[in-house]
Amino acid sequence: MDADRYFLPKVDGCRQVVTAALLIFLCVAIFNVKSCPREGSSKDCNYNGRTIKHATSFHTSSTPCYKYICNNRKISISYEKCWWNSKCYTRGQLVRFEKKVYQCSQTVGDNVAFKPAEVKQTPQIDWKVGPDFQFPKKIGT
Repeated sequence: MDADRYFLPKVDGCRQVVTAALLIFLCVAIFNVKSCPREGSSKDCNYNGRTIKHATSFHTSSTPCYKYICNNRKISISYEKCWWNSKCYTRGQLVRFEKKVYQCSQTVGDNVAFKPAEVKQTPQIDWKVGPDFQFPKKIGT
């Protein structure tokens, strides 16, 4: 067997085995460094000093109606529920404000907002809504 045809140098059997083992170990180590994600993936988000894992959703105590989603280092907000007068309302719930009835309704995507409701019968309404909330003014007619 001609050792010159191989990558291993002409050495005795023990050194040849050790050299081969080191080459294999080095190849495996290089492969693992490239394929394994490092601590703190580049897709993770930073929110108020906390690391949020990629593709994770979370809520905050100040905005419990909203769901924040970490996606590729960016945090987006999904409005799951309507927020009015420091209270969350689910889709379909009605509130009365200035003699009009509004319903928490789905808008674009998964977002929700209060829209004027067409009421055909007396609905169950949250009558404790305070006057501090202002609806956006209509643009155009």
